[in-house]
Amino acid sequence: MKGPHKNNVSIIDRIGISLSGLCAIHCALAAFGTLILPLSFGHASHHSAQHHEGLHLVLFALVLPTAFISFGKTWWKTKNMRPLVLGTLGIIFLVPSTFSGLEFSAEFAITSSIVGSLLLIWAHWKNHFQVCRHH
Repeated sequence: MKGPHKNNVSIIDRIGISLSGLCAIHCALAAFGTLILPLSFGHASHHSAQHHEGLHLVLFALVLPTAFISFGKTWWKTKNMRPLVLGTLGIIFLVPSTFSGLEFSAEFAITSSIVGSLLLIWAHWKNHFQVCRHH
């Protein structure tokens, strides 16, 4: 892979790794908050739940196109499906926390988000090196 494709995908993968890392950190903090807030205040606030739902939708809206542009472009050039499959699995794992109307438990949604974020980081990492190898 030569030229601007390598640079564009490399930048998109870095953005994807950053966004997925932000998701993982947010979910880890949410898990910690789920344990601590009830002990401190008796219950989590409704405003906090709305904030998390909004943030999840924004992050998902940023992660989804970043992943598919990056993985799709690389697959189109190299026909290596591993980053695309890992990324798709990562996005599937993000669904329970993104769409709270699906009625998953908080523990499942947090665990699923962390797993999804780590899969996306791994997929972007593999994608980045796939692009570098084909240059």
